[in-house]
Amino acid sequence: EKENRMERSIILSKEEVKWILCGTKTSIRRLIPEQPLSRLCYTFAGAENGTWGYPSETAWNYWGDDYRLPKNITKKEISKRWSPVACVDDILYVREPWYNGGSRYMYRADYSANEVFYKNGKQVTIKWRPASVMPKDAARIRLKVKNVSVERLQDITSDGIRSEGLTSMCTMLGDTEIARAEYKLFWDSTPAAKKYSCPFDKNPFVWVIEFEKM
Repeated sequence: EKENRMERSIILSKEEVKWILCGTKTSIRRLIPEQPLSRLCYTFAGAENGTWGYPSETAWNYWGDDYRLPKNITKKEISKRWSPVACVDDILYVREPWYNGGSRYMYRADYSANEVFYKNGKQVTIKWRPASVMPKDAARIRLKVKNVSVERLQDITSDGIRSEGLTSMCTMLGDTEIARAEYKLFWDSTPAAKKYSCPFDKNPFVWVIEFEKM
């Protein structure tokens, strides 16, 4: 059987890595940097064909004006603006804060903030490297993409918040109001929310990537 999957990298914080390792995180929301004026409808033909459709120009005929794309936009421009960050069946290798210890790689998510490190009997300081410069061969986590969709950030449900990895008692018991407040704090702390000035209250469009750990 022909393999049509693509391997891509994705940068995650140490908190997100911890949630994946303990099995609570099965989805990731990523900001669409150039915010569309409407919802984006993507279609995937399945692993056998491996074809991925960019936002549909005709979806609005079936689902309404929320899915209408800008008039006269070209397929090239659609691809440039809104090419999905991942496709179904893709493999994502996780880049995370790390350190090359010589004989092995070390990962920030495995250690507490107060961890003390020793080398040859002497205390040493570990200078953790940012996830953005992690080489592929250092990646220890791979995720298989199960679904990709687009939604407004505030459309997230209690189930969605749990799948993002948040596990407070209120979140696990389905207290939507408190769970959303906790997720808002998490989202507003992300680099993308700060870089593009898209906090939770702005309700931006996001990619929702659902996955399973391999």
